[in-house]
Amino acid sequence: PVGRVWGLTLFECIRITLDKDGRLCLLSAKEHIERLNEKAQEMLLPTVDVDEVMLALKELANLERGLVTEDSFLVARMCLSADDTAVSKKNITDTEFTILLEYRKVTAPPSLRVSVSEDCPVTKLVQGTAYTSMCARLGWARAKKREYDETLWLDSVYGKYFLGFGSKTLFVRIGDSVVCPDSDDVMTRCVISLMQSWGIDCQVRS
Repeated sequence: PVGRVWGLTLFECIRITLDKDGRLCLLSAKEHIERLNEKAQEMLLPTVDVDEVMLALKELANLERGLVTEDSFLVARMCLSADDTAVSKKNITDTEFTILLEYRKVTAPPSLRVSVSEDCPVTKLVQGTAYTSMCARLGWARAKKREYDETLWLDSVYGKYFLGFGSKTLFVRIGDSVVCPDSDDVMTRCVISLMQSWGIDCQVRS
């Protein structure tokens, strides 16, 4: 088991958009909450009540209904934070759960200019924490500095295996198959299931 970590923050993001009938839709909300609880258990943090969080998300979405249109959507960022002063293998009980809503415009650039980097600081241990967000922003900042749109992280050993984008999900078409890096991201799993339901050969590779 891991010990306590100062300033530890776990988070999951849910996209709030409109379905084809114009109704509010919380994409894979329950799966995101359950994934947050899985990470909380790994880090010895208390879990959240799935039904209560679902109710809170629906109420927040209804309050900000006017911000969700065909050209915009909301991102609900669920944060479970702990700020402890001692290192221990005991479970952490002093935590705070918050939901932040972020307004986003729908953007679809005609192309994506990508730079590569072999020193990706993200590891399996820290995925889904605030550290992951910092790494994504680092990749974006590096790309912008080089006048690119995104950074593609490569492995630091051979410098040729894809680890993924800094802030986007990576899918690569190879012949008649679609390949993506191994990930426990909820939206990635949803996209994989959708493609498989369409009869597309989708492979996950480590």
